[in-house]
Amino acid sequence: MKLFLVFLILCVVTHTIRTVYEILKIRNKINPENRIIFIVIFSNMVLLWISWFILSFQDPMKINLTNGIKYLGGLIFLTGLVLFILSLAKLKRFENYHGDLITDGIYKFLRHPMYLAFIFWMLGSSLFNQSGFALLMTVIFSINIIIWKKIEESQLLKTFTNYKEYMNKTYF
Repeated sequence: MKLFLVFLILCVVTHTIRTVYEILKIRNKINPENRIIFIVIFSNMVLLWISWFILSFQDPMKINLTNGIKYLGGLIFLTGLVLFILSLAKLKRFENYHGDLITDGIYKFLRHPMYLAFIFWMLGSSLFNQSGFALLMTVIFSINIIIWKKIEESQLLKTFTNYKEYMNKTYF
Protein backbone atom coordinates (compact mmCIF):
# COMPACT_ATOMS: atom_id res chain seq x y z
CA MET A 1 0.00 0.00 0.00
CA LYS A 2 2.87 2.41 0.78
CA LEU A 3 4.41 1.81 -2.65
CA PHE A 4 1.06 2.49 -4.30
CA LEU A 5 0.69 5.79 -2.41
CA VAL A 6 4.20 6.90 -3.36
CA PHE A 7 3.52 6.30 -7.04
CA LEU A 8 0.05 7.84 -6.81
CA ILE A 9 1.56 11.03 -5.38
CA LEU A 10 4.34 10.99 -7.99
CA CYS A 11 1.79 10.52 -10.77
CA VAL A 12 -0.41 13.39 -9.54
CA VAL A 13 2.58 15.70 -9.10
CA THR A 14 3.96 14.95 -12.58
CA HIS A 15 0.54 15.46 -14.20
CA THR A 16 0.27 18.78 -12.37
CA ILE A 17 3.75 19.86 -13.49
CA ARG A 18 2.87 19.05 -17.10
CA THR A 19 -0.35 21.04 -16.87
CA VAL A 20 1.41 24.06 -15.35
CA TYR A 21 4.02 23.80 -18.12
CA GLU A 22 1.30 23.86 -20.80
CA ILE A 23 -0.34 26.90 -19.22
CA LEU A 24 2.96 28.77 -18.84
CA LYS A 25 3.93 27.87 -22.40
CA ILE A 26 0.72 29.23 -23.91
CA ARG A 27 1.03 32.42 -21.85
CA ASN A 28 4.60 32.88 -23.10
CA LYS A 29 5.93 32.76 -19.53
CA ILE A 30 8.27 29.90 -20.31
CA ASN A 31 10.38 29.19 -23.38
CA PRO A 32 9.83 25.59 -24.50
CA GLU A 33 12.89 25.94 -26.76
CA ASN A 34 15.14 26.15 -23.71
CA ARG A 35 17.09 22.88 -23.55
CA ILE A 36 16.95 22.67 -19.75
CA ILE A 37 13.17 23.15 -19.75
CA PHE A 38 12.84 20.45 -22.41
CA ILE A 39 14.96 18.03 -20.36
CA VAL A 40 12.93 18.76 -17.22
CA ILE A 41 9.59 18.29 -18.99
CA PHE A 42 10.77 15.18 -20.86
CA SER A 43 12.04 13.69 -17.58
CA ASN A 44 8.76 14.65 -15.94
CA MET A 45 6.83 12.77 -18.64
CA VAL A 46 9.02 9.69 -18.25
CA LEU A 47 8.39 9.77 -14.50
CA LEU A 48 4.70 10.29 -15.12
CA TRP A 49 4.34 7.18 -17.27
CA ILE A 50 6.59 4.98 -15.14
CA SER A 51 4.65 6.02 -12.04
CA TRP A 52 1.37 5.35 -13.85
CA PHE A 53 2.29 1.81 -14.82
CA ILE A 54 3.62 0.94 -11.37
CA LEU A 55 0.52 2.53 -9.82
CA SER A 56 -1.79 0.40 -11.96
CA PHE A 57 0.13 -2.78 -11.09
CA GLN A 58 0.19 -1.96 -7.37
CA ASP A 59 -3.43 -0.79 -7.14
CA PRO A 60 -4.92 -2.19 -3.91
CA MET A 61 -8.47 -1.70 -5.20
CA LYS A 62 -8.60 -4.60 -7.65
CA ILE A 63 -11.83 -5.12 -9.57
CA ASN A 64 -12.99 -8.44 -10.88
CA LEU A 65 -13.28 -8.18 -14.66
CA THR A 66 -13.95 -10.91 -17.18
CA ASN A 67 -11.00 -12.12 -19.20
CA GLY A 68 -12.60 -10.54 -22.27
CA ILE A 69 -12.57 -7.07 -20.70
CA LYS A 70 -9.10 -7.63 -19.27
CA TYR A 71 -7.68 -8.56 -22.68
CA LEU A 72 -9.64 -5.75 -24.34
CA GLY A 73 -7.68 -3.49 -21.98
CA GLY A 74 -4.46 -5.01 -23.28
CA LEU A 75 -5.60 -4.35 -26.84
CA ILE A 76 -6.50 -0.74 -25.97
CA PHE A 77 -3.06 -0.29 -24.42
CA LEU A 78 -1.34 -1.72 -27.53
CA THR A 79 -3.47 0.54 -29.74
CA GLY A 80 -2.22 3.50 -27.70
CA LEU A 81 1.35 2.30 -28.17
CA VAL A 82 0.87 2.10 -31.95
CA LEU A 83 -0.72 5.59 -32.01
CA PHE A 84 2.19 6.97 -30.02
CA ILE A 85 4.81 5.39 -32.31
CA LEU A 86 3.02 6.52 -35.49
CA SER A 87 2.68 10.08 -34.26
CA LEU A 88 6.25 10.25 -32.98
CA ALA A 89 7.56 8.85 -36.28
CA LYS A 90 5.64 11.52 -38.19
CA LEU A 91 6.54 14.45 -35.93
CA LYS A 92 10.07 13.22 -35.20
CA ARG A 93 9.90 15.00 -31.82
CA PHE A 94 7.95 15.21 -28.57
CA GLU A 95 7.69 18.98 -28.21
CA ASN A 96 8.08 22.26 -30.03
CA TYR A 97 7.38 21.36 -33.64
CA HIS A 98 7.83 24.43 -35.86
CA GLY A 99 7.08 23.20 -39.36
CA ASP A 100 3.98 23.25 -41.49
CA LEU A 101 0.73 21.79 -40.19
CA ILE A 102 1.01 18.02 -40.50
CA THR A 103 -2.15 16.55 -42.01
CA ASP A 104 -0.96 13.23 -43.39
CA GLY A 105 -0.15 9.86 -41.89
CA ILE A 106 -1.93 9.35 -38.56
CA TYR A 107 -2.58 13.11 -38.51
CA LYS A 108 -4.95 12.67 -41.45
CA PHE A 109 -7.40 11.12 -38.99
CA LEU A 110 -6.39 12.43 -35.54
CA ARG A 111 -5.21 15.90 -34.50
CA HIS A 112 -3.63 14.71 -31.25
CA PRO A 113 -2.70 11.04 -31.53
CA MET A 114 -0.12 11.28 -28.72
CA TYR A 115 -2.67 12.60 -26.26
CA LEU A 116 -5.15 9.92 -27.33
CA ALA A 117 -2.36 7.35 -26.96
CA PHE A 118 -1.81 8.50 -23.36
CA ILE A 119 -5.51 8.08 -22.60
CA PHE A 120 -5.48 4.62 -24.20
CA TRP A 121 -2.38 3.66 -22.15
CA MET A 122 -4.11 4.62 -18.94
CA LEU A 123 -7.43 2.99 -19.77
CA GLY A 124 -5.85 -0.14 -21.21
CA SER A 125 -3.41 -0.71 -18.35
CA SER A 126 -6.17 -0.09 -15.78
CA LEU A 127 -8.45 -2.65 -17.39
CA PHE A 128 -5.69 -5.18 -18.03
CA ASN A 129 -4.44 -4.94 -14.43
CA GLN A 130 -8.02 -4.86 -13.11
CA SER A 131 -7.13 -1.70 -11.19
CA GLY A 132 -10.17 0.05 -9.78
CA PHE A 133 -8.45 3.11 -8.37
CA ALA A 134 -6.32 3.52 -11.52
CA LEU A 135 -9.51 3.32 -13.58
CA LEU A 136 -10.95 6.19 -11.53
CA MET A 137 -7.71 8.14 -11.96
CA THR A 138 -7.92 7.48 -15.72
CA VAL A 139 -11.07 9.60 -15.83
CA ILE A 140 -9.44 12.44 -13.89
CA PHE A 141 -6.16 12.33 -15.83
CA SER A 142 -8.01 12.07 -19.16
CA ILE A 143 -9.77 15.33 -18.33
CA ASN A 144 -6.34 16.78 -17.62
CA ILE A 145 -5.03 15.57 -21.00
CA ILE A 146 -8.06 17.08 -22.73
CA ILE A 147 -7.13 20.37 -21.05
CA TRP A 148 -3.61 20.03 -22.53
CA LYS A 149 -5.24 19.42 -25.92
CA LYS A 150 -7.50 22.48 -25.64
CA ILE A 151 -4.57 24.68 -24.61
CA GLU A 152 -2.52 23.44 -27.56
CA GLU A 153 -5.41 23.86 -30.00
CA SER A 154 -5.92 27.48 -28.98
CA GLN A 155 -2.31 28.11 -29.98
CA LEU A 156 -2.58 26.10 -33.19
CA LEU A 157 -5.63 28.14 -34.24
CA LYS A 158 -3.47 31.27 -33.96
CA THR A 159 -0.50 29.71 -35.75
CA PHE A 160 -2.15 27.98 -38.72
CA THR A 161 -4.84 29.73 -40.76
CA ASN A 162 -6.16 26.37 -42.01
CA TYR A 163 -6.32 24.74 -38.56
CA LYS A 164 -10.08 25.32 -38.13
CA GLU A 165 -10.72 23.52 -41.42
CA TYR A 166 -8.39 20.70 -40.32
CA MET A 167 -10.31 20.44 -37.03
CA ASN A 168 -13.55 19.95 -38.95
CA LYS A 169 -12.07 17.04 -40.94
CA THR A 170 -10.40 15.12 -38.11
CA TYR A 171 -11.15 13.62 -34.73
CA PHE A 172 -9.72 14.32 -31.28
